[in-house]
Amino acid sequence: MPVYRPKQRSFLDLQREERLDVQQGTVVWLLVRYREMIFPQWLTRAWRRGEGRRGRPAWPIEALLALVVLRWSEGGMSRVSACRRAATDSMWRYAMGLPVEGRTPTEKTLREVEAWLLEEHEESGLSRKQMLFEHVAHLALWSVSARGLAPPRWFMDSTPMWCFGAVLDTVRLLGDGLRRLGRAWARATDQPLASVAQSWDAPLLLARSTKGWLRIDWHDPEARSTAISGLVAVVLRAVEDVKGELPQIGDTWVREEAGRLCELLLRVIEQDLVKDRKGRWNIAERVARNRLVSLSDPEAGHGHKTRSESFWGYKINVLGDLESGVIAALSVTPGNGHDAAPGHELVARVQQMRIDLRRILADTAYGGIESRLQLRSHGVDLVAPAPTHKRPSKMFSKNDFDIDFKEGVAICPNGVKSSERETTRGKEPKTAFRWAAPVCAECPMRQQCLRVRRPKTSKNGKSMGRPPKAGKRLVLEPLERELREARAEWADPARREEYRDRSIGERLNAALVQHGARSARSRGRPAADLQAHLIGMTVNLGILARNLAATEAAARHARPTRRPTAGASRRRAAAAAADRRRPAGPPGRAPQLPLLPSPARS
Repeated sequence: MPVYRPKQRSFLDLQREERLDVQQGTVVWLLVRYREMIFPQWLTRAWRRGEGRRGRPAWPIEALLALVVLRWSEGGMSRVSACRRAATDSMWRYAMGLPVEGRTPTEKTLREVEAWLLEEHEESGLSRKQMLFEHVAHLALWSVSARGLAPPRWFMDSTPMWCFGAVLDTVRLLGDGLRRLGRAWARATDQPLASVAQSWDAPLLLARSTKGWLRIDWHDPEARSTAISGLVAVVLRAVEDVKGELPQIGDTWVREEAGRLCELLLRVIEQDLVKDRKGRWNIAERVARNRLVSLSDPEAGHGHKTRSESFWGYKINVLGDLESGVIAALSVTPGNGHDAAPGHELVARVQQMRIDLRRILADTAYGGIESRLQLRSHGVDLVAPAPTHKRPSKMFSKNDFDIDFKEGVAICPNGVKSSERETTRGKEPKTAFRWAAPVCAECPMRQQCLRVRRPKTSKNGKSMGRPPKAGKRLVLEPLERELREARAEWADPARREEYRDRSIGERLNAALVQHGARSARSRGRPAADLQAHLIGMTVNLGILARNLAATEAAARHARPTRRPTAGASRRRAAAAAADRRRPAGPPGRAPQLPLLPSPARS
């Protein structure tokens, strides 16, 4: 395969390298010294971009991957800005292994590298970005162990990532989606947009704004309902027309794009609108499951990090070491998903990396019983608060009742036992214990246990109200036994004291955000997942660089200091002069990491 190789290094390159003051412990310093070790040949030898193009050899993949890392090393920037920085910053050129003069990669080349990273690795079956991320995570963890630092203490959490696509309301989703469908259909049928608008009887296609074209008083319910009904009628008519003629379109991309827009428009109508008694469409007073929030980023969701803080986009799920800050696993899920849903997948991924993982610290969102059972199946102990539904009230809650699951007996706060059990009706049958009505009527604690209406006195002086016909009924959850065991574990003071260290792991989320993970730079969840993995890899490379710099500094200080003789000084000066006069040949092999063994190359 023809590969672009920079020309022989000139005097300007040697002079530049002497003048550049690369700070030790930085990502640039790490790429200068160990670039080929970080990006090994067993991972990069499948690079084929540029093969078969006459006079257009491919860029060396090590230089392109170095540019990808540098892009996210300083808070994140666009692809165009990264390419411009590489063309003007000599420090970046030095880290990429490029000469002081010459061309640099373009934005198109950077897109090709990202597409190549999303492809499947030919030997492992995983994506290349996953293989590269795990390789760097191993290097970072090994460097921490070689320095003799504290052993890993694992932490799991999530942080929001805003989507790249525009977030729209229901009316704009319909109007803007209709205009996009009209433009796509005009290209597919090779006719002007005005002709499509006339055939669909939709002058909105020629407007610049949906709400600006409607021109109604949005506070008037009648006007709002009339406008939405008319807009839905046009959308349904356009979708029916497009789907009828879609098989006749020859262009595959245009046919797929038009079909995708039709499905999204129908999804908006199904999720956000409802008909009233008069047959008019209105915006539904509910939120549908997996509601569409963006036409250009349909996988994004409306999520809540807290009760008052909401966002539109994705969630970055992180599993890492709270002692060293190394991120071992990442995943990106829609923003409306639960935090604990991808937790067991991250744990399984880390265990497949042959990393010892037996205990995890997480917050209350991961403390559900389903999550605990999934992690327990992987041999992992979860340190997190157990879920509780006890509310401040004078009445007894379910937690005040003791249950002996072996004997099948429930004990009330007054010490009365009950073995009478029944099964509730509903979609999910549950077990319930019941106490007899005479027993509860004589109980001194019935006012705190049974919700009985207070007796009232009528005008004639007679008492009003009925005594309860049945006694206490205690309904158990399907996993009530595991729930009570988790609450008993959480009552341990040592476990609570260990949980206090969970807040240290928040710096992993802070490191991702500082490198540009708060907002996605491209549309779609695969692009957001690639961005999160590249940022996590950059964070791990920073930790690796600091550990290597500290190890080299300690090795220099540990050397015995001897007074150099005159002959030795002359020999070192002669060797340095010979090195400067030596013509530059092909680049030599990069130095091996002083802490780590070279990985086996397949």
